[in-house]
Amino acid sequence: MNILCSTDHHYIMPTSVMLTSLLSHNAESDIHIHVMVDQSVTETDCNSLRKVAATASNAFISFYLMESELFAGFPLGEDYQSQHIQSMAAYYRLYASKVLPLSVKKIIYLDGDIIVRSSLRELWETNLGDEIPIAGIPDAENSTVGHYNRLKYPMELGYFNSGVLLINLDYWRKHNVLDDFLNIISEKRPVLRCHDQDVLNYLFRENKLMLPVKYNMQNCFLYRRELVPLPWTLDDQITEGQKQPVIIHFVTTPKPWHSDCHHPYKAEFEYYRNRTEWKDMREKRFYQGRRRLYWTVVKLAVKLGLSKPINDPDTFYA
Repeated sequence: MNILCSTDHHYIMPTSVMLTSLLSHNAESDIHIHVMVDQSVTETDCNSLRKVAATASNAFISFYLMESELFAGFPLGEDYQSQHIQSMAAYYRLYASKVLPLSVKKIIYLDGDIIVRSSLRELWETNLGDEIPIAGIPDAENSTVGHYNRLKYPMELGYFNSGVLLINLDYWRKHNVLDDFLNIISEKRPVLRCHDQDVLNYLFRENKLMLPVKYNMQNCFLYRRELVPLPWTLDDQITEGQKQPVIIHFVTTPKPWHSDCHHPYKAEFEYYRNRTEWKDMREKRFYQGRRRLYWTVVKLAVKLGLSKPINDPDTFYA
């Protein structure tokens, strides 16, 4: 089982936690972890990830240095909707077909801000055939018309989240999709708000496989059903995902390593973090200064009945 992740220095801790959770539930598979890094990642950082891989006899880890020149001119954090993504690491996966060995024919990509809760064998064995380039899970904003208006393609084609992907590298190489990625970034730079996710969705808008939502349970997928922004046709998937999520994806902020995060799976994240060298780390608040003032105003508005408590723990199914 080939696993791909990408990180800069700032995401070494979350990536270590993610890999710890992955290895905890996939002892039945030989796992080759491929990590794309940049110049900010030190040898000490790499050793931290090596220590995680060394905890499992079935795991092997490789690193690939991504040169910053490859991403000159790529849009990043230029819009209020994308300010929480401040690292070019979001784009590294676009180079997977060029960087990874030819022997790696397909790969599971995993973001650093997730935890794996059970085996990924079934996901890994999903058949993409020769002509399906990618498989993903609907994004939390799959039904947001703005994505389709920006990228100019029909809403009925859908929009997936790029945090968990099954990638057909043979297809990517055969069709030289890297050139297509670079052309899209050049031509659509002003409208790209979700970085690599926009690029992947636009190129593969008519040719992709949508996977069950249990493989990428984003925050709002854990809300009470009436608040989950997915169509009724996915009711069974949502029910299954809420009862037995395979992957929890901590999208948006605060993250589970912030003291003011109230995600229902924060304690599970901490369980895996306590098995890493960051077990004694001191958490910081995410909402500080003006952000903290903003959150205080939001909570006051909820108390006065002027706003819905969408971040209240009672909102969640779990």
